[in-house]
Amino acid sequence: MTLSQVRDLFAAPDWHPKAHPPMPEVVARGRKPGVFACGFCHRAEGTGGPENASLVGLPIDYILQQMADYRSGARSTALPERIPQAWMIASAKAATPEELQQAAAYFSSLRPRRNLRVRESSTAPRLEVGNWILVRAGGGGSEPLGERIVELADDLERFELRDPRATFTAWVPPGSVKRGRALVRRPGTNTVPACAKCHGKDLGGTEAGPPLAGRSPSYLFRQLYELQAGVRNGPSAELMKPVLAGARVTWWCCGVDCTGQAGPDASGSGVLLEEDRHLCLRGAASRYAQDEFDQLTVRCVDLDAVQLQKDQGYRQGRALVAVQERVVLGEVEQVGRRHLDQRRVEEEAVEGRLRHLDGRAQEAEVTHPGAPSVALDLVRVHAQRVLERDELRLDHSASFLNTAA
Repeated sequence: MTLSQVRDLFAAPDWHPKAHPPMPEVVARGRKPGVFACGFCHRAEGTGGPENASLVGLPIDYILQQMADYRSGARSTALPERIPQAWMIASAKAATPEELQQAAAYFSSLRPRRNLRVRESSTAPRLEVGNWILVRAGGGGSEPLGERIVELADDLERFELRDPRATFTAWVPPGSVKRGRALVRRPGTNTVPACAKCHGKDLGGTEAGPPLAGRSPSYLFRQLYELQAGVRNGPSAELMKPVLAGARVTWWCCGVDCTGQAGPDASGSGVLLEEDRHLCLRGAASRYAQDEFDQLTVRCVDLDAVQLQKDQGYRQGRALVAVQERVVLGEVEQVGRRHLDQRRVEEEAVEGRLRHLDGRAQEAEVTHPGAPSVALDLVRVHAQRVLERDELRLDHSASFLNTAA
């Protein structure tokens, strides 16, 4: 697969064509100019990545409702300039109802595969931002995790080549899974329903709510943040408003293990304490803000690199022009010198002819004293004119060389 193919927004690389139904045209190739192939970002099997969303097994009605919310403006994003969201919103608005229906039916028909594992740790691999996702920094090493969630592709090359079977590891703070499990397994109240009411007993989804089990924690956090920030609205979003009212968003996304099943019942009374209900927004929000800051930093570095390339290109261009000027002047100088050399040869030839004629005239005067010398005088006049003409040309050539230099 070439780099051009990987970057083609109107093509979804299909690594496993026998593992899924035929892709609709809008999923496989989109529609130029404004509808990108759904499978380009979300992959041919709908698995997506940390930068967007997995669509595998989502209810058709849920997918269509999200598209309707994008089209109406009810669902937006906290960072409109962020490329994955900007492309999604633009494509949703440009697609026809028939294309949206075909894409929703296709992704809803797929079945999820396990592609994520969670590691509790106080450290994570040393990071940098690449193409809107976190990647391992060159040179390896580790760094303190703090209160962040760090989600990385296990094989970055496979992921960037759009392999839907690429896997991921999420590094989370110690104790996150146990605490999150307690949160998602708690009973509901009159104002705050239990997670299972909408998302299913094992968080595998219902007709009313999408499945959460085993999904990207980065994606889940972004949605909690944007629901609370008020930039994600619509019928399904309204159900989450009471849950997030006044809450501090934390690691809900860690409350489900990666097998797609909810964890075992947590010990305790099952009553959600006030400090637990308030879900720790600060750490999660700081992680979200830090990621976006890092991405903006990378963009600034990229812009600096572009400017540096422009400056280098300008300097190289000026150097090339200077070289070309020197080459042209050298060629002009060579032509001029050849012209001078040729004129000197001609001058010497004329002077030789003149000396020869003078010698003949002197011989004639010796052998024929008093003989008419009109013809010889004419020859001398002609030779003198030739010399004057050549001297004029030599002066012109010298002036030309001086001007070129």
